[in-house]
Amino acid sequence: MDELTLRDYMKVIFRQKWVIILCVITVTLTVFAGLKFQTKRYAARVKLLISAQKQSESQFYHDIVNNQNTQLALTESEIVTSAPVLDRALKAILPYKPLSEFAGYERRFASALKQEWIDRQVKKFNEKLDSLKLSDAQKHAYLYRMAFDGLKKSIKVVPVQDTNIFTITVTDYDPLGAAVIANIVSRSYIIFDLEQQLADMEQKYGEKNLVISQLRDDIRRMTEHLNGQPLDNVDAIGPASVKIIEQAYPPIEPEGQKKIVILILGVLMSLFLGLMLAFIFDYMDQTFRSPDDIERFLGVPFLGSVVRRNMSFPSIPIGNPNRRKLKNLVFFKNVAEQIYLLMKDKSYKTLLFIASRKGEGASTVSRNVAKYIALVMGHRVLIIDANPRHKQLKPKKGTPAVLGLFEILEEKAELAQCIQKTEDKLDCLWAGKATFNPGILLSSHKMTEVLKQVREKYDIVIVDTDSLNVSKDALEISNNVDSVVLVIAEGQPRRHAVKFALEKFKNRKAQVLGAILNKRKFPLPGFLYESV
Repeated sequence: MDELTLRDYMKVIFRQKWVIILCVITVTLTVFAGLKFQTKRYAARVKLLISAQKQSESQFYHDIVNNQNTQLALTESEIVTSAPVLDRALKAILPYKPLSEFAGYERRFASALKQEWIDRQVKKFNEKLDSLKLSDAQKHAYLYRMAFDGLKKSIKVVPVQDTNIFTITVTDYDPLGAAVIANIVSRSYIIFDLEQQLADMEQKYGEKNLVISQLRDDIRRMTEHLNGQPLDNVDAIGPASVKIIEQAYPPIEPEGQKKIVILILGVLMSLFLGLMLAFIFDYMDQTFRSPDDIERFLGVPFLGSVVRRNMSFPSIPIGNPNRRKLKNLVFFKNVAEQIYLLMKDKSYKTLLFIASRKGEGASTVSRNVAKYIALVMGHRVLIIDANPRHKQLKPKKGTPAVLGLFEILEEKAELAQCIQKTEDKLDCLWAGKATFNPGILLSSHKMTEVLKQVREKYDIVIVDTDSLNVSKDALEISNNVDSVVLVIAEGQPRRHAVKFALEKFKNRKAQVLGAILNKRKFPLPGFLYESV
């Protein structure tokens, strides 16, 4: 296997460029839509310290302080997100965020695309709530529970490694709201801690103890500050065993990477994915893409290629060709000269052009090769149209109908009266109209006689038939011609299909001259061929 060069890789990229472009566009639009559908979330943090300075000697607090950090994190996480703490916090949050807004709260901060989706979701939710036929109290309890669960999901407790410090992080769509909720939750937790100490002290010393009165005053004062607003550092620290050492303030930047960074990464990843798919698709491609494919998979000589963009001129021009038509025929120069030299070397005169499937341009190639050999190289050439499915020529008004090959084979006309002169040294024998089975007529003894007669009169006789996937006419006539040329359109027929068709001709002992790669595309721009 030949070593791949940079040019080979570039060919794959340009040949599969639409796969790469489509992949980049699809992934980029998906990422862009996803970013539009994603609402920014802000994280506010409160830092707390378990100080071990308590007004009670409860074993409960002693255990907390002496536990390992992992256990401490688990304990604090459970306490902070426990029902008593969050219930008090939620009641303090409701004045800022009523229950009626919880379902569609995100809408105020979402993009227009997300707002429409939220509206539909809220509508479905309200319809579901109405279908339950709940009383006002039950509906309030349902909404309250939904708000409680949402608050719990927005809270995260994380320990600071190798310390007795942990953070309470609250995320919200509103940066100010995130700070307020974080402060409320942390203070609700402080109140819970004070209540635990109060319960222990009351159990030990009764209700008249001065320390108990002080704890009650501390709880009342902390409850008054349960509004989320920043406090003085002394008031914020508080008297509890858990100290707030850093209050929450509105964050400036949202969580996560910036959207522009995510979009750029999405474009880069889509480009990488597109390149991978391009090489995978190219590797899995079972069609013919280069002359090497023809020689390697079919084992027949490569006769040349025809560039795709030069295939849009008339098949057989009437009258003397103008300069432009001669210029167009230059693109068939290599193919025509190669075919003529091989046929002359092997003393062949009749040549059959075939294609494995319709649309590969065998008729166009055969007729333009014939024109080049006749008009440019100056040899007498006859084109025999052996395809009865070609559109018949309409005779001019007042002239007899044009007779063709099948009228000769059915002995309704003579060869001399059917040959039409189209150009200097270029004649054509049209297909005509077949009454009987064309395959039987093309394999008949009469067809052999016709070919024998035209061999003596012309230097080259080119026969054009229908593609093999439409009819078997080419197989029937293959034994009556000297050689066969395969026309393969780049990127169209599959290799195994062409090889299977080629085996049929070899089984009939037909001489295969070679193959032409038609509709050739050069994926690399011209300037890249010089630089890679």
